[in-house]
Amino acid sequence: MKINILDLIDFGKVDTLLEGFNKTTGFVTAILDLDGNVLSKSGWRTICTHFHRINPETASKCTISDTELANKMANGEKYHFYKCLNGLVDVALPIVIKGEHIGNLFSGQFFFEEPDISFFKMQAKEFGFNEKEYLEALKKAPVFSKEEVKTTMDFLLNMTQLIVELAYKRLEQAELNKTIKESEFQYRNLANAGLALIWTSGTDKLCNYFNEPWLKFTGRTLEQEIGNGWTEGIHPDDFDRCLEIYVKAFDKHEPFEMEYRIKHVSGQYRMILDMGTPNFNSNGEFIGYIGHCFDITERKQAEESLRESEMRSRITFDKSPVGSVIVGLDNCFIKCNEAFCNFVDYTNDELIGKSIADITYSEDKDLGMSDLKLLMEGKIESSAYIQKRYIHKDGFILWGEVSISLVRDSNNKPLYFLPVITDITKRKKVEEELLNLKNKLEERVEEQTMELSQKIDELERMNKLFIGRELRIKELKDKIKELENKN
Repeated sequence: MKINILDLIDFGKVDTLLEGFNKTTGFVTAILDLDGNVLSKSGWRTICTHFHRINPETASKCTISDTELANKMANGEKYHFYKCLNGLVDVALPIVIKGEHIGNLFSGQFFFEEPDISFFKMQAKEFGFNEKEYLEALKKAPVFSKEEVKTTMDFLLNMTQLIVELAYKRLEQAELNKTIKESEFQYRNLANAGLALIWTSGTDKLCNYFNEPWLKFTGRTLEQEIGNGWTEGIHPDDFDRCLEIYVKAFDKHEPFEMEYRIKHVSGQYRMILDMGTPNFNSNGEFIGYIGHCFDITERKQAEESLRESEMRSRITFDKSPVGSVIVGLDNCFIKCNEAFCNFVDYTNDELIGKSIADITYSEDKDLGMSDLKLLMEGKIESSAYIQKRYIHKDGFILWGEVSISLVRDSNNKPLYFLPVITDITKRKKVEEELLNLKNKLEERVEEQTMELSQKIDELERMNKLFIGRELRIKELKDKIKELENKN
């Protein structure tokens, strides 16, 4: 975008400078843009103001001289002398801002030697000027040596540089103001677009800005909130603590965080997290604070519910009548409840860090390992009940019935095992006694059976003897009867 010189140069100040320059040196001056428009002038000669720039044809020559000839200056040339198309000598000094040639500062309307009167008589005739008045005006145009002109032009060049610097500063300020406005606009948009409730304060500790989300949250206007107005919404029980944290951090220019309840547009108090950060300008000077607040009511409620749940779980874990332990993925104890500690007669501190294998009967150490693998692979949710033997602190054997679950995090990554162990030592002892009794009964039954079998065999033998005797008696009777019949 082309820089507009009119927007950059204070022509009121420039006119004052150029008029003083003209009165001091006799040199006329003017500032023109690249299109030949005269923006400022001082001390112009009568021959130019009353003749050359009045007549349309000679005025056209002036414009050509002011633009085309002046713009032919070589790069890096301090100033450029040229003879205008109306016969006078002019000098142009480029005005450059941020590397862009935006206009020229002119001096001139003089001669390096006595003018050719015949040329100007011809020009008066050609363009219809009153010759006498025209030549009288010509006499007022001075003759300078090149040395005089160069000395004066050096001064004029320095003055031009001053004008350029003034204009450049105005340009910088304009660009800075534009940048600041744009930054403020972007900041406001960002501040109002997010979920954060944003505030700022000055060095007097008083708040001077609240974004739209804050105002919507509280249902109050900016006028109501600025200064100390926002504190009207703080819960009375939180006010003193908040004020102490804020003032202490403010005096030390330190960041702070605090949680407090503030009245919501609904009329209910909601918990917010307020994070304040000291604010410094580009020079490192403290200019106040900027704060970002977030509604954490649901989070606090969830945390409270979680604490209550954890407390209930802890009570359930600690006071459970059956043994419960938390075991790491390395099979080492992390925590043991009272029932399990009583079971093996170790304290919780003594068990932490020990491996389950350290208190497991040697023949049972591999029991359940296949279930642990299936748990890790996600193929089962809890192991089947297994019975295994543990070693009491005093060295004797204990029996436990174990079921193991695997606890995972929110990403389904395994965290730890949760075995539940029921003491079945007495039950196993009763089972063993019953088994022994069964074995004894079976032995007794077997003995009784053998005795009975032997007696049966004896009875059968005796029965056979008895039957044989009966048969012989019968045979004798039959023979006796037969003999009797014969007689």
